[in-house]
Amino acid sequence: MAMQRFDWTRDPMDYGFYRFKQAFTTTTDPIMMMSGMSKISVSLKPSPSAGVEYTLSNPVDVEAGTATWIAWPLGTITAPNADELMSTATAVRGTGNGTIEIVAS
Repeated sequence: MAMQRFDWTRDPMDYGFYRFKQAFTTTTDPIMMMSGMSKISVSLKPSPSAGVEYTLSNPVDVEAGTATWIAWPLGTITAPNADELMSTATAVRGTGNGTIEIVAS
């Protein structure tokens, strides 16, 4: 399983927050959080339904595909929604079909 290591750049228009956005049609590869990130918010626009999973497992387990994934409290949704995740999340992934957006500081 490939981890997505993307450029968490800060956009001055985002008031110092990092942002990532991706459309998906199946479970995404794990989206790794940078060390020290906090205030992780995930929004999801399902098409027609989608969910979010996060892991507290270490990056080695994520890379090996042996991480334990936890469904976000909102479960599978059919209308746009958002929630905050634990700041200790190692990685996040979208499930189903939709667009995921992650904002963190």
